[in-house]
Amino acid sequence: MSVSGVPRGTLRVTAPSWAATRLMADLLADYRQRYPEVVVDMSFSDRFVDLVADGYDLAIRSTADELPGGLIARPLRPMSFVFAASKEYLKRCGVPQSPEDLANHDCIMIGNGDSWPLKGPNGNIEAPARVVLRFESMSVALTHAVCAGIGLAPLPRMAFEDPMFNDTLCPILTQHPLRHFHQYAIYVSRKHLPLKIRTFEDHLIEYTHIPRPWDGAETAGHSI
Repeated sequence: MSVSGVPRGTLRVTAPSWAATRLMADLLADYRQRYPEVVVDMSFSDRFVDLVADGYDLAIRSTADELPGGLIARPLRPMSFVFAASKEYLKRCGVPQSPEDLANHDCIMIGNGDSWPLKGPNGNIEAPARVVLRFESMSVALTHAVCAGIGLAPLPRMAFEDPMFNDTLCPILTQHPLRHFHQYAIYVSRKHLPLKIRTFEDHLIEYTHIPRPWDGAETAGHSI
């Protein structure tokens, strides 16, 4: 409930698990300073929740697919994922120079596949992978596994700027990103949008338009 133009109450937000980063914490801290009477109930999940059935006010999602009907989707920013390795792994195993080299490196796979769908200067490439570990979804645990030197895996470019990881991670094969995604703020269409949702949506848009070190690489595909 909001009185006199001041947002109040609990705001339930869902986001993918890989978004549980320092950048998200900074965003929430800034929102909290602006709107101290809103309690953000934040959930990190990789399933596409039903906002109405599950009782969420807003979802942050990155997808390359068509979004379900009946929802408002405000674009936030384009995103791409590039391969990463720890400095220790590259020192121990060498640096892959081409997608074909992935067949000779330890790979951490998302899902049940055995190859990576990559983009390249001459079109799409299906690069074979020597899988040593699997994760069901793109989670922050994947970033920790790469930092631990277990193997190579695609990570969102923003991971390379996270203070927790940036001294450990190195981007590799940056000319061959995975397919591009776009990040959205998604909510159910309604005649009168509650002020807590509107202010959080505006805050997301403002925050995601702050220039970041990886900007320009999202679509260009060069090194960060």
